[in-house]
Amino acid sequence: MMDGWRILEERVSADSEHFRIPIRFDARSRVDLAALAEGSLELVPAPFFEKDYDAFAESTMREFVLGMETRNWVLLAAFVGGARVGGLLAARDTPGLNLLENLRDHTAMLDVRVEPAWRGRGVGGALVLAAQAWARSRGDTLLTVETQDTNPGACRFYHSLGMRPRRIVRGAYAHLPDEAQLIWELRL
Repeated sequence: MMDGWRILEERVSADSEHFRIPIRFDARSRVDLAALAEGSLELVPAPFFEKDYDAFAESTMREFVLGMETRNWVLLAAFVGGARVGGLLAARDTPGLNLLENLRDHTAMLDVRVEPAWRGRGVGGALVLAAQAWARSRGDTLLTVETQDTNPGACRFYHSLGMRPRRIVRGAYAHLPDEAQLIWELRL
């Protein structure tokens, strides 16, 4: 337990309360991909936009979980008292999960959420530390997470934890042609 919250391991389930935590955000910038490729995290101004993953993420993630073999997955849930304030879904050694790149010593963080009122208060960092410990306990040496250049808050967060870009993929999302996929990594 750190600063009033505790992290618990839960069974991965499509019925989890985790998927009800909002992941919507507003932004006025995006990541400068050229600078990121050179190793520097710089943001460039962008017109104000709202990224509303909540409009589709809950059902999409539930369907994703239902369609995968989850025995090598963990749901790390952050609580303050009895209230769920965040969670992190992580996976390893799962055939067919592209983010794992068929590497045997690799854990991928698939879904990281923190209640809006608790963002910026250390919950996300505690969840990532718990994911690192979980991965290390299984012999993994690499931790990764996917985000987009249009999510500057997440990019700043992962960068602040010592994660570095593993891959930058422009055009990765056919339905979002102006967004680039960013895969961040941390060597354990």
